[in-house]
Amino acid sequence: MVALPAEPEAPVIARVGGRRILVVDDEPDIAESLAEILGLDGHSVDLADSGTTALERIAETDYDLILTDMRMPKMDGPTLYREIEKHYPHLVSRIAVVTGDTLEAAASDFLKETELLWIEKPFVPADIGKVVDEILGGG
Repeated sequence: MVALPAEPEAPVIARVGGRRILVVDDEPDIAESLAEILGLDGHSVDLADSGTTALERIAETDYDLILTDMRMPKMDGPTLYREIEKHYPHLVSRIAVVTGDTLEAAASDFLKETELLWIEKPFVPADIGKVVDEILGGG
């Protein structure tokens, strides 16, 4: 009898969990979906339905990560980014964008200029995990 070679095991990726994350999105279904995905990895998640609300939360809590939509009424993602850059510069490296607008010139230019990590809508949990792990140091 001939022994077959063992199947190589998939590499184990260390998940980063237990962090404080702010999700900024004006669409409740998307915000809640992100919160659920992040919660499964052990993160504590706060939601903000606008850039203005996000800034209020940021003034009260030091977040490990901020996931923001690009297009929102009142204060969009780029404006929120500029406000964080101005008032909370230590958080700039902790921002990632969740968007469906990467083909739009303004969105594309913003992402190139800032070099922020971004997740394309519609997303899958693995997309969220990769970006979270990269920003928080797990991957």
